[in-house]
Amino acid sequence: MKSVGHSSVMFHGTWAYIHSPSPKLLSTLNPENLTTEALNNALHAASKLTITPQMIAPPLESSLHFEASLKAQITRVVLQYVARPVDTNVKLYQHSPPVDPLKPEDPNIAMMKLMIASDNSAQGVGEVFTGLIQQSGLTPAAFHSRLQIIEGDLGSCNLFDSLRKQRAPGVTMESSLDNVLAIPGASHTLWNIAQSIFLAHWGNEKRSRDTGAWRTLHALGVPAEKPVTKKDFNLMLSHIEKIHEVTLLYLTLVVMGKDDRPLDEKLIPLRSDAIKSLVDITYNRYCSGEARRSDLATTSPTFSNMLLRIRDFSTIIEANRAMRAGDPGRLILMWQRWSVMSQAMPKLPHYSKHLPKLVLLLQEILPKDLAKIVKSSMLISPTGRHEHFVATDFYLEVQNYWLKYFFNHSGIGTNIERLKDVFSINIPTLRYLLQSLKLESGCRLVQQSHKNRLSNLSINSYLRMARSENLARPEDHNGFKPEATSDFYALGIVKLQNQFRTAGLDNFKPISPGIMQLNEQNQESNNQMQAEVEANESGNELSDQSNESSEEGSN
Repeated sequence: MKSVGHSSVMFHGTWAYIHSPSPKLLSTLNPENLTTEALNNALHAASKLTITPQMIAPPLESSLHFEASLKAQITRVVLQYVARPVDTNVKLYQHSPPVDPLKPEDPNIAMMKLMIASDNSAQGVGEVFTGLIQQSGLTPAAFHSRLQIIEGDLGSCNLFDSLRKQRAPGVTMESSLDNVLAIPGASHTLWNIAQSIFLAHWGNEKRSRDTGAWRTLHALGVPAEKPVTKKDFNLMLSHIEKIHEVTLLYLTLVVMGKDDRPLDEKLIPLRSDAIKSLVDITYNRYCSGEARRSDLATTSPTFSNMLLRIRDFSTIIEANRAMRAGDPGRLILMWQRWSVMSQAMPKLPHYSKHLPKLVLLLQEILPKDLAKIVKSSMLISPTGRHEHFVATDFYLEVQNYWLKYFFNHSGIGTNIERLKDVFSINIPTLRYLLQSLKLESGCRLVQQSHKNRLSNLSINSYLRMARSENLARPEDHNGFKPEATSDFYALGIVKLQNQFRTAGLDNFKPISPGIMQLNEQNQESNNQMQAEVEANESGNELSDQSNESSEEGSN
């Protein structure tokens, strides 16, 4: 029985912010390519394309860049834990080559009021758009006359597509929503793909001889549970990076012939050309395609699983570092690989469809100026510093944390209206005031960048496990063979080829504006009717001429 005076109410809130593009960027673009008409024409033209596997699979330059990124990851591990260069004769690259980097500038962001509207249904998404229009101060006609780029998680994008399909074919922009381009957020894409890859390489904890990812974390002394729930994605990415780096470290020690002894904390002095040669040999022996097709890899599941884990984890590390560096070009190269891998990865029914569609949209379909706007809006540098970029959807998650922090620590009780009207739109100001109070009280304001650093004790603990299992040269001990991990990239290529031959790849085409499809269908039907009328008229003329000729012959 509910007690008098005590009740709880749950409400669904949706929060957003407006990110305006940089005026410097807009001055370099053609305004005609940034209109709703340009977007709809591009989407309508793309609906007639024949999508082939070559359009989805990474091109040659992407494969070369992936090789360079893997070598940069190996170089970074070597210089951090193994050796130091004694000269500068050879350039040692610890970062992937830049592709399309953004300038670190303070973003122009305006927080919006918290909206009491749920975004977990098509009706809720419609209510969210109503709230956006009301807060923008524009009329519905003015709002829908402009091109709007909306970012969010994939679930919200799916619901928006569902809402737009329900309204198709809409005659006006207000009813059709054809002026809105919905883009899945980069952070949510990274989190979900990384979780699926991590689970695939986790291994079997019930077998003590299993050498999956769980065994590496256990050897490092890192307490971790199987990441089956969406709790702490940053911790998951940290674990993935630790597993990846300590594996590369072990393989470089194998190449050097120093894997049979503990690693000293003091770095070994080596010539720069020797370090580069060490990196190249390690890559060719354990990270290249030839290594994954070697006799040892095809006969030993332990060795094959380790090589596949290196390749798959390296895509996660590269995507995360590309986002931090503010390089959407590097990020899209990893999205191309994930577009193939997701076709064979389990429990990714939506990303396996929408991620290739997003890559095609940015690389093939949209006008270059519009694609540039979308790429520049995916990543921002909140503090205007280099190597401190974050995805726009991740930035909103940070603001959401501060919203809960200030509201729960304000001591003024739960008042939803105060949360909506006061707290939500003033979060940046409240953060600034809190930082100012810390400075005035004598505290130091430290902007900390969280970076992984493996301790020497953890590394040597892992090396003991690697030596006991002989990971670089595995043998069949006591008849134990772990379950082989699937090669998602190879299986994804095969699935795309089979689907292209049987049913085609039309599911990767973008949604064309319904009114344009309707007009085209009406035009085609009118042309067909006109052709039938002309054919009937020509047939009647021929029959009349034949009748006249028969009458002349009878006369």
